[in-house]
Amino acid sequence: MPRGKPYTAELKAKVVLEALQGARAVNETAASHELNPNLVGNRKAKAESGLSRVFSAAEDDRARERELAGRRGEVDDLHRRIGELAAERDYLQRGLLARHGVDIEEVPGRPGKRSR
Repeated sequence: MPRGKPYTAELKAKVVLEALQGARAVNETAASHELNPNLVGNRKAKAESGLSRVFSAAEDDRARERELAGRRGEVDDLHRRIGELAAERDYLQRGLLARHGVDIEEVPGRPGKRSR
């Protein structure tokens, strides 16, 4: 078997699961898949050492989701406040322009200008 032969992720997972189950020795598992026993042993050890990260990653994902949910509420509040401020600005701008006798519809580039 050539050195460094690429194996599919499915094959790697299958071999490691067989080795982790312990129904057969690592040598037997390796022989049944025509692999080097050292390769199977190394992959098994790597899987065992990294297994805890699978569960901590799930916990991290849940914490991140809770944080995002809180921020979504904050963003919604900020959007609501922006809308309120824009309406207040338009109201004050119309009042100021009307006080000085400027026709509101003729102000170029005025935000919220109505098109006919």
